[in-house]
Amino acid sequence: MNPPMINYSSNETRAIPSTRDGAKAAGMSIAFFVLWTILGAGLLFGVGGAAVSGLGEVPAAYVLTACCLALISVATLARGTRRISDLAVLHYLEQAVRLNLPLPQMLRAAASNERRAVHKRLTRLRARLEDGWPVADALKAGAPGLPPRILGLIAAGDNTGRLAQSLRRVVNRRDDLRPPNPANRIIYTWYPILPLGVCALIVVFLVPKYNQILNDFHLPMPPVLVWLTWISDWLGAVILCLVVAGLSIFLGRMLRHIFTSRRESPDALRVPFDWLLWNLPVARGVIRNRGLADACHVIADALQAGMGLESGVDEAAGVKNNVMLELRLRRWSAALNAGAPMADAARSAGMPHLLAGMLATAKAGDDTPEVFRFLARYYETRFSRSAVLLRGAVVPAVALGFGALVCAIALSIFQPLIALMESLSAGMGGM
Repeated sequence: MNPPMINYSSNETRAIPSTRDGAKAAGMSIAFFVLWTILGAGLLFGVGGAAVSGLGEVPAAYVLTACCLALISVATLARGTRRISDLAVLHYLEQAVRLNLPLPQMLRAAASNERRAVHKRLTRLRARLEDGWPVADALKAGAPGLPPRILGLIAAGDNTGRLAQSLRRVVNRRDDLRPPNPANRIIYTWYPILPLGVCALIVVFLVPKYNQILNDFHLPMPPVLVWLTWISDWLGAVILCLVVAGLSIFLGRMLRHIFTSRRESPDALRVPFDWLLWNLPVARGVIRNRGLADACHVIADALQAGMGLESGVDEAAGVKNNVMLELRLRRWSAALNAGAPMADAARSAGMPHLLAGMLATAKAGDDTPEVFRFLARYYETRFSRSAVLLRGAVVPAVALGFGALVCAIALSIFQPLIALMESLSAGMGGM
Protein backbone atom coordinates (compact mmCIF):
# COMPACT_ATOMS: atom_id res chain seq x y z
CA MET A 1 0.00 0.00 0.00
CA ASN A 2 1.42 3.34 -0.99
CA PRO A 3 1.96 5.97 1.74
CA PRO A 4 -0.50 8.89 1.75
CA MET A 5 0.57 11.85 -0.30
CA ILE A 6 1.38 15.05 1.61
CA ASN A 7 -0.20 18.26 0.41
CA TYR A 8 2.48 20.87 1.02
CA SER A 9 1.07 23.55 -1.29
CA SER A 10 -0.60 26.71 -0.08
CA ASN A 11 -3.93 27.94 -1.33
CA GLU A 12 -2.26 30.67 -3.39
CA THR A 13 0.17 29.06 -5.77
CA ARG A 14 2.06 30.55 -8.62
CA ALA A 15 3.19 28.93 -11.82
CA ILE A 16 6.32 26.86 -11.62
CA PRO A 17 9.06 28.43 -13.74
CA SER A 18 9.55 26.60 -16.98
CA THR A 19 12.85 24.88 -17.64
CA ARG A 20 15.28 26.94 -19.66
CA ASP A 21 15.98 25.97 -23.18
CA GLY A 22 18.96 23.66 -23.58
CA ALA A 23 20.81 26.01 -25.90
CA LYS A 24 20.28 28.93 -23.56
CA ALA A 25 21.50 26.88 -20.58
CA ALA A 26 24.60 25.83 -22.50
CA GLY A 27 25.27 29.42 -23.52
CA MET A 28 24.95 30.66 -19.96
CA SER A 29 27.23 27.89 -18.71
CA ILE A 30 29.88 28.71 -21.29
CA ALA A 31 29.61 32.42 -20.50
CA PHE A 32 30.15 31.82 -16.78
CA PHE A 33 32.99 29.43 -17.55
CA VAL A 34 34.72 32.08 -19.66
CA LEU A 35 34.11 34.72 -16.99
CA TRP A 36 35.66 32.65 -14.20
CA THR A 37 38.57 31.68 -16.49
CA ILE A 38 39.26 35.36 -17.21
CA LEU A 39 39.22 36.08 -13.47
CA GLY A 40 41.60 33.19 -12.90
CA ALA A 41 43.93 34.47 -15.61
CA GLY A 42 43.81 37.95 -14.06
CA LEU A 43 44.76 36.50 -10.69
CA LEU A 44 47.57 34.45 -12.24
CA PHE A 45 49.12 37.32 -14.18
CA GLY A 46 48.46 39.86 -11.44
CA VAL A 47 50.10 37.89 -8.65
CA GLY A 48 52.82 36.50 -10.92
CA GLY A 49 53.66 39.87 -12.46
CA ALA A 50 53.77 41.65 -9.11
CA ALA A 51 55.95 38.93 -7.60
CA VAL A 52 58.38 38.92 -10.56
CA SER A 53 58.74 42.69 -10.57
CA GLY A 54 59.21 42.87 -6.82
CA LEU A 55 61.12 39.71 -5.95
CA GLY A 56 62.52 38.15 -9.11
CA GLU A 57 61.68 35.05 -11.09
CA VAL A 58 62.64 32.30 -8.61
CA PRO A 59 60.98 33.84 -5.50
CA ALA A 60 57.96 34.67 -7.66
CA ALA A 61 57.46 30.97 -8.37
CA TYR A 62 57.34 30.24 -4.62
CA VAL A 63 54.94 33.13 -4.03
CA LEU A 64 52.65 31.96 -6.82
CA THR A 65 52.72 28.41 -5.46
CA ALA A 66 51.85 29.61 -1.97
CA CYS A 67 48.98 31.72 -3.32
CA CYS A 68 47.58 28.76 -5.25
CA LEU A 69 47.76 26.52 -2.18
CA ALA A 70 46.00 29.17 -0.10
CA LEU A 71 43.32 29.57 -2.77
CA ILE A 72 42.71 25.81 -2.86
CA SER A 73 42.40 25.70 0.92
CA VAL A 74 39.93 28.60 1.04
CA ALA A 75 37.88 27.17 -1.83
CA THR A 76 37.75 23.75 -0.20
CA LEU A 77 36.73 25.26 3.13
CA ALA A 78 33.97 27.33 1.51
CA ARG A 79 32.68 24.40 -0.51
CA GLY A 80 32.77 22.08 2.50
CA THR A 81 30.90 24.58 4.65
CA ARG A 82 28.17 24.97 2.05
CA ARG A 83 28.00 21.20 1.60
CA ILE A 84 27.41 20.75 5.33
CA SER A 85 24.55 23.26 5.21
CA ASP A 86 23.04 21.53 2.16
CA LEU A 87 23.32 18.19 3.97
CA ALA A 88 21.47 19.59 6.97
CA VAL A 89 18.62 20.75 4.72
CA LEU A 90 18.48 17.35 3.03
CA HIS A 91 18.34 15.56 6.39
CA TYR A 92 15.50 17.77 7.62
CA LEU A 93 13.56 17.11 4.44
CA GLU A 94 14.13 13.35 4.70
CA GLN A 95 12.95 13.27 8.31
CA ALA A 96 9.81 15.26 7.53
CA VAL A 97 8.88 13.03 4.59
CA ARG A 98 9.70 9.80 6.46
CA LEU A 99 7.59 10.82 9.46
CA ASN A 100 4.77 12.02 7.16
CA LEU A 101 4.85 15.51 8.66
CA PRO A 102 3.59 18.66 6.91
CA LEU A 103 6.68 19.99 5.18
CA PRO A 104 6.19 23.78 5.50
CA GLN A 105 5.54 23.62 9.25
CA MET A 106 8.40 21.18 9.83
CA LEU A 107 10.86 23.28 7.83
CA ARG A 108 9.73 26.47 9.58
CA ALA A 109 10.31 24.88 12.99
CA ALA A 110 13.71 23.57 11.92
CA ALA A 111 14.77 26.95 10.50
CA SER A 112 13.94 28.71 13.75
CA ASN A 113 16.58 26.67 15.58
CA GLU A 114 19.37 26.80 12.98
CA ARG A 115 22.20 29.21 12.26
CA ARG A 116 22.11 31.70 9.44
CA ALA A 117 23.29 29.53 6.52
CA VAL A 118 20.98 26.59 7.22
CA HIS A 119 18.15 28.95 8.25
CA LYS A 120 18.36 30.74 4.90
CA ARG A 121 18.32 27.48 2.95
CA LEU A 122 15.41 26.02 4.90
CA THR A 123 13.40 29.23 4.49
CA ARG A 124 14.02 29.26 0.74
CA LEU A 125 13.06 25.57 0.46
CA ARG A 126 9.86 26.11 2.45
CA ALA A 127 8.86 29.10 0.31
CA ARG A 128 9.32 27.11 -2.91
CA LEU A 129 7.30 24.18 -1.57
CA GLU A 130 4.48 26.49 -0.48
CA ASP A 131 4.46 27.97 -3.98
CA GLY A 132 3.82 24.51 -5.42
CA TRP A 133 7.24 23.66 -6.78
CA PRO A 134 8.18 19.98 -7.13
CA VAL A 135 10.39 18.75 -4.32
CA ALA A 136 13.53 18.39 -6.45
CA ASP A 137 13.19 21.86 -7.96
CA ALA A 138 12.54 23.40 -4.55
CA LEU A 139 15.54 21.57 -3.12
CA LYS A 140 17.72 22.79 -5.99
CA ALA A 141 16.77 26.37 -5.12
CA GLY A 142 17.16 25.82 -1.39
CA ALA A 143 20.37 23.76 -1.48
CA PRO A 144 22.05 24.66 -4.78
CA GLY A 145 25.26 22.80 -3.96
CA LEU A 146 23.70 19.33 -4.17
CA PRO A 147 24.90 17.26 -7.16
CA PRO A 148 22.51 17.01 -10.15
CA ARG A 149 22.48 13.23 -9.76
CA ILE A 150 21.08 13.51 -6.23
CA LEU A 151 18.41 15.94 -7.39
CA GLY A 152 17.55 13.59 -10.24
CA LEU A 153 17.06 10.66 -7.87
CA ILE A 154 14.81 12.78 -5.64
CA ALA A 155 12.80 13.94 -8.67
CA ALA A 156 12.35 10.32 -9.79
CA GLY A 157 11.20 9.34 -6.30
CA ASP A 158 8.72 12.20 -6.27
CA ASN A 159 7.33 11.22 -9.68
CA THR A 160 6.94 7.57 -8.74
CA GLY A 161 5.39 8.24 -5.32
CA ARG A 162 8.43 6.77 -3.52
CA LEU A 163 9.94 10.00 -2.26
CA ALA A 164 10.60 8.74 1.27
CA GLN A 165 12.50 5.70 0.01
CA SER A 166 14.54 7.77 -2.44
CA LEU A 167 15.49 10.31 0.21
CA ARG A 168 16.48 7.57 2.62
CA ARG A 169 18.76 5.94 0.06
CA VAL A 170 20.35 9.29 -0.79
CA VAL A 171 20.96 10.16 2.86
CA ASN A 172 22.33 6.73 3.73
CA ARG A 173 24.86 6.79 0.88
CA ARG A 174 27.29 9.19 2.51
CA ASP A 175 30.10 8.79 -0.02
CA ASP A 176 28.25 11.06 -2.47
CA LEU A 177 27.49 13.79 0.07
CA ARG A 178 30.32 14.04 2.56
CA PRO A 179 32.21 17.35 2.57
CA PRO A 180 35.61 17.33 0.83
CA ASN A 181 38.75 16.96 2.91
CA PRO A 182 41.03 20.01 2.42
CA ALA A 183 44.20 17.89 2.64
CA ASN A 184 42.97 15.42 0.01
CA ARG A 185 41.78 18.29 -2.15
CA ILE A 186 45.25 19.84 -2.14
CA ILE A 187 46.93 16.51 -2.87
CA TYR A 188 44.57 15.45 -5.65
CA THR A 189 44.50 18.81 -7.43
CA TRP A 190 47.82 20.49 -6.78
CA TYR A 191 50.24 17.55 -6.83
CA PRO A 192 49.61 16.63 -10.50
CA ILE A 193 49.66 20.30 -11.55
CA LEU A 194 52.98 21.14 -9.89
CA PRO A 195 55.13 18.47 -11.63
CA LEU A 196 53.47 19.16 -14.96
CA GLY A 197 54.06 22.89 -14.59
CA VAL A 198 57.71 22.39 -13.61
CA CYS A 199 58.29 19.99 -16.51
CA ALA A 200 56.62 22.42 -18.93
CA LEU A 201 58.83 25.29 -17.75
CA ILE A 202 61.91 23.08 -18.11
CA VAL A 203 60.91 22.10 -21.63
CA VAL A 204 60.10 25.66 -22.72
CA PHE A 205 62.89 27.69 -21.07
CA LEU A 206 65.70 25.42 -19.87
CA VAL A 207 66.06 22.78 -22.57
CA PRO A 208 67.05 25.15 -25.44
CA LYS A 209 69.81 26.79 -23.37
CA TYR A 210 70.98 23.47 -22.06
CA ASN A 211 71.09 22.05 -25.57
CA GLN A 212 73.22 24.97 -26.74
CA ILE A 213 75.76 24.41 -23.95
CA LEU A 214 76.12 20.74 -24.84
CA ASN A 215 76.58 21.57 -28.52
CA ASP A 216 79.31 24.10 -27.69
CA PHE A 217 81.26 21.44 -25.82
CA HIS A 218 80.50 18.73 -28.40
CA LEU A 219 78.88 16.44 -25.85
CA PRO A 220 76.18 13.89 -26.77
CA MET A 221 72.71 14.39 -25.44
CA PRO A 222 70.79 11.65 -23.60
CA PRO A 223 67.77 10.19 -25.44
CA VAL A 224 65.30 11.83 -23.03
CA LEU A 225 66.91 15.24 -23.59
CA VAL A 226 66.77 14.71 -27.38
CA TRP A 227 63.07 14.02 -27.06
CA LEU A 228 62.54 17.07 -24.85
CA THR A 229 64.53 19.21 -27.30
CA TRP A 230 62.27 18.13 -30.13
CA ILE A 231 59.22 18.97 -28.04
CA SER A 232 60.69 22.35 -27.12
CA ASP A 233 61.46 23.22 -30.75
CA TRP A 234 58.11 22.23 -32.17
CA LEU A 235 55.64 22.47 -29.30
CA GLY A 236 57.21 24.91 -26.82
CA ALA A 237 54.78 27.74 -27.48
CA VAL A 238 51.81 25.36 -27.48
CA ILE A 239 52.88 23.83 -24.15
CA LEU A 240 53.30 27.27 -22.58
CA CYS A 241 49.85 28.33 -23.76
CA LEU A 242 48.32 25.10 -22.44
CA VAL A 243 49.98 25.57 -19.05
CA VAL A 244 48.73 29.16 -18.77
CA ALA A 245 45.23 28.15 -19.92
CA GLY A 246 45.14 25.20 -17.53
CA LEU A 247 46.22 27.31 -14.56
CA SER A 248 43.71 30.01 -15.49
CA ILE A 249 40.86 27.48 -15.66
CA PHE A 250 41.97 25.89 -12.40
CA LEU A 251 42.25 29.19 -10.54
CA GLY A 252 38.92 30.35 -11.98
CA ARG A 253 37.27 27.17 -10.76
CA MET A 254 38.68 27.70 -7.27
CA LEU A 255 37.33 31.26 -7.27
CA ARG A 256 33.93 29.94 -8.34
CA HIS A 257 33.94 27.49 -5.42
CA ILE A 258 34.61 30.38 -3.04
CA PHE A 259 31.84 32.70 -4.24
CA THR A 260 29.12 30.37 -5.53
CA SER A 261 27.89 26.80 -5.22
CA ARG A 262 25.40 26.67 -8.08
CA ARG A 263 26.12 24.01 -10.67
CA GLU A 264 25.41 24.24 -14.39
CA SER A 265 25.79 21.05 -16.42
CA PRO A 266 24.09 21.22 -19.84
CA ASP A 267 24.01 17.94 -21.73
CA ALA A 268 26.10 19.39 -24.57
CA LEU A 269 29.00 19.98 -22.16
CA ARG A 270 28.55 16.69 -20.31
CA VAL A 271 28.89 14.42 -23.35
CA PRO A 272 32.71 14.36 -23.81
CA PHE A 273 33.47 13.98 -20.09
CA ASP A 274 30.82 11.34 -19.54
CA TRP A 275 31.99 9.41 -22.59
CA LEU A 276 35.57 9.48 -21.26
CA LEU A 277 34.53 8.28 -17.80
CA TRP A 278 32.28 5.60 -19.30
CA ASN A 279 35.21 4.09 -21.23
CA LEU A 280 38.17 4.87 -18.96
CA PRO A 281 39.61 1.72 -17.34
CA VAL A 282 38.97 1.32 -13.60
CA ALA A 283 36.90 4.52 -13.46
CA ARG A 284 34.27 3.01 -15.73
CA GLY A 285 33.60 0.33 -13.13
CA VAL A 286 32.64 3.02 -10.63
CA ILE A 287 30.55 5.07 -13.07
CA ARG A 288 28.71 2.17 -14.68
CA ASN A 289 27.91 0.25 -11.51
CA ARG A 290 26.71 3.34 -9.65
CA GLY A 291 24.51 4.39 -12.57
CA LEU A 292 23.05 0.91 -13.02
CA ALA A 293 22.31 0.65 -9.29
CA ASP A 294 20.45 3.96 -9.36
CA ALA A 295 18.54 2.98 -12.50
CA CYS A 296 17.45 -0.37 -11.03
CA HIS A 297 16.28 1.30 -7.82
CA VAL A 298 14.23 3.88 -9.75
CA ILE A 299 12.67 1.21 -12.00
CA ALA A 300 11.81 -0.97 -9.01
CA ASP A 301 10.18 2.00 -7.27
CA ALA A 302 8.12 2.76 -10.36
CA LEU A 303 6.96 -0.85 -10.70
CA GLN A 304 6.01 -1.10 -7.03
CA ALA A 305 4.04 2.14 -7.40
CA GLY A 306 1.96 0.52 -10.15
CA MET A 307 3.64 2.23 -13.10
CA GLY A 308 4.63 0.43 -16.27
CA LEU A 309 8.15 -0.65 -17.08
CA GLU A 310 8.37 1.94 -19.86
CA SER A 311 7.58 4.74 -17.41
CA GLY A 312 10.13 3.37 -14.92
CA VAL A 313 12.86 3.29 -17.54
CA ASP A 314 11.99 6.84 -18.59
CA GLU A 315 12.26 8.00 -14.98
CA ALA A 316 15.65 6.27 -14.66
CA ALA A 317 16.84 7.98 -17.84
CA GLY A 318 15.92 11.35 -16.36
CA VAL A 319 18.45 10.98 -13.54
CA LYS A 320 21.59 12.92 -14.50
CA ASN A 321 23.98 10.05 -13.94
CA ASN A 322 25.95 9.53 -17.14
CA VAL A 323 25.01 10.54 -20.66
CA MET A 324 26.00 7.14 -22.09
CA LEU A 325 23.75 5.31 -19.64
CA GLU A 326 20.92 7.76 -20.32
CA LEU A 327 21.15 7.04 -24.05
CA ARG A 328 20.94 3.29 -23.44
CA LEU A 329 17.98 3.67 -21.13
CA ARG A 330 16.15 5.79 -23.70
CA ARG A 331 16.84 3.17 -26.38
CA TRP A 332 15.48 0.56 -23.98
CA SER A 333 12.33 2.61 -23.42
CA ALA A 334 11.85 3.08 -27.17
CA ALA A 335 12.16 -0.68 -27.74
CA LEU A 336 9.61 -1.35 -24.97
CA ASN A 337 7.18 1.13 -26.50
CA ALA A 338 7.65 -0.63 -29.83
CA GLY A 339 6.37 -3.87 -28.24
CA ALA A 340 9.60 -5.80 -27.67
CA PRO A 341 9.84 -8.10 -24.62
CA MET A 342 11.63 -6.48 -21.71
CA ALA A 343 14.67 -8.80 -21.85
CA ASP A 344 15.08 -8.48 -25.62
CA ALA A 345 14.59 -4.71 -25.42
CA ALA A 346 17.28 -4.43 -22.74
CA ARG A 347 19.66 -6.57 -24.76
CA SER A 348 19.11 -4.55 -27.94
CA ALA A 349 19.69 -1.29 -26.03
CA GLY A 350 23.15 -2.43 -24.90
CA MET A 351 22.28 -3.09 -21.27
CA PRO A 352 24.46 -5.61 -19.38
CA HIS A 353 23.94 -9.30 -20.11
CA LEU A 354 23.23 -10.04 -16.44
CA LEU A 355 20.35 -7.56 -16.39
CA ALA A 356 18.84 -8.92 -19.59
CA GLY A 357 19.25 -12.51 -18.40
CA MET A 358 17.63 -11.82 -15.05
CA LEU A 359 14.69 -10.11 -16.73
CA ALA A 360 14.22 -13.15 -18.97
CA THR A 361 13.66 -15.26 -15.85
CA ALA A 362 11.08 -12.85 -14.36
CA LYS A 363 7.99 -14.44 -15.85
CA ALA A 364 5.43 -13.17 -13.36
CA GLY A 365 4.75 -9.47 -13.00
CA ASP A 366 5.25 -9.54 -9.23
CA ASP A 367 8.77 -10.90 -9.67
CA THR A 368 10.03 -8.02 -11.79
CA PRO A 369 10.41 -5.42 -8.98
CA GLU A 370 12.30 -7.95 -6.86
CA VAL A 371 14.60 -8.70 -9.78
CA PHE A 372 15.43 -5.02 -10.10
CA ARG A 373 15.99 -4.78 -6.32
CA PHE A 374 18.42 -7.68 -6.51
CA LEU A 375 20.23 -6.09 -9.46
CA ALA A 376 20.40 -2.76 -7.60
CA ARG A 377 22.03 -4.41 -4.59
CA TYR A 378 24.41 -6.32 -6.87
CA TYR A 379 25.55 -3.20 -8.72
CA GLU A 380 25.83 -1.25 -5.44
CA THR A 381 28.21 -3.92 -4.13
CA ARG A 382 30.31 -3.73 -7.28
CA PHE A 383 30.29 0.06 -7.11
CA SER A 384 31.52 0.05 -3.51
CA ARG A 385 34.31 -2.38 -4.36
CA SER A 386 35.41 -0.38 -7.41
CA ALA A 387 35.24 2.92 -5.51
CA VAL A 388 37.42 1.59 -2.68
CA LEU A 389 39.94 0.23 -5.19
CA LEU A 390 40.06 3.49 -7.15
CA ARG A 391 40.31 5.64 -4.03
CA GLY A 392 43.16 3.55 -2.67
CA ALA A 393 45.08 3.32 -5.94
CA VAL A 394 44.89 6.88 -7.25
CA VAL A 395 47.45 8.43 -4.88
CA PRO A 396 50.16 5.75 -5.34
CA ALA A 397 49.57 5.70 -9.09
CA VAL A 398 49.87 9.49 -9.38
CA ALA A 399 52.95 9.56 -7.14
CA LEU A 400 54.71 6.79 -9.08
CA GLY A 401 53.79 8.22 -12.49
CA PHE A 402 54.91 11.78 -11.85
CA GLY A 403 57.88 10.55 -9.84
CA ALA A 404 59.06 8.55 -12.85
CA LEU A 405 58.57 11.59 -15.11
CA VAL A 406 60.55 13.90 -12.83
CA CYS A 407 63.25 11.25 -12.39
CA ALA A 408 63.67 10.83 -16.15
CA ILE A 409 63.97 14.58 -16.68
CA ALA A 410 66.40 14.95 -13.77
CA LEU A 411 68.63 12.16 -15.09
CA SER A 412 68.61 13.66 -18.57
CA ILE A 413 69.85 16.96 -17.08
CA PHE A 414 72.39 15.68 -14.55
CA GLN A 415 74.05 13.09 -16.79
CA PRO A 416 75.32 15.69 -19.31
CA LEU A 417 76.38 17.93 -16.41
CA ILE A 418 78.52 15.12 -15.02
CA ALA A 419 79.96 14.46 -18.48
CA LEU A 420 80.65 18.20 -18.87
CA MET A 421 82.48 18.39 -15.52
CA GLU A 422 84.53 15.32 -16.39
CA SER A 423 85.45 16.85 -19.76
CA LEU A 424 86.51 20.13 -18.15
CA SER A 425 88.46 18.33 -15.43
CA ALA A 426 90.30 16.26 -18.05
CA GLY A 427 91.12 19.39 -20.06
CA MET A 428 92.46 21.22 -17.02
CA GLY A 429 94.52 18.17 -16.02
CA GLY A 430 96.08 18.06 -19.49
CA MET A 431 97.10 21.71 -19.20
